[in-house]
Amino acid sequence: FQLDIIHLPPMSTGPGGRPMSENKRGWVMREITEEGSKVCKSNWPMGNADGVISKAAAKIKCCIQLRDGLLLDEDLKVAWFHPVEMRWTDEPIEETEYNAETREIRFTTVSVGSIAVVQDRLMDLCYESWSLRPVMLPGGAGEVHLSIKTPRYLVTI
Repeated sequence: FQLDIIHLPPMSTGPGGRPMSENKRGWVMREITEEGSKVCKSNWPMGNADGVISKAAAKIKCCIQLRDGLLLDEDLKVAWFHPVEMRWTDEPIEETEYNAETREIRFTTVSVGSIAVVQDRLMDLCYESWSLRPVMLPGGAGEVHLSIKTPRYLVTI
């Protein structure tokens, strides 16, 4: 997932730094140009482009709906890719909660950028059994089914 904070470019200002075309009610009228409608990415915490994580920054509350078909454990973690150190870390991620029924993961973070839901990659490495068997289909065609049983799942391909 990519988590970014975006904003519009600064408005044009007139003489004295006042917004252009301000009316009596305080509304600002300005022409929307192609350049003025482009969004810009903000660093978070504001002004931080060097990858330093500030614990004093305001936390961003996030909720991600995970798609069906993912084999997930209850012990999920959320990690952030540190662009300067070029590694994944869970350091800026806090208050992680996973609801298996709704497949939603909620967390707070003080960093934006690449976010991933992670779990132990060796969790299902030790399989209990496997089998390879031929299956005849109608019309004389055949295929092979590979079944692998792990401590948590039975997967047939």
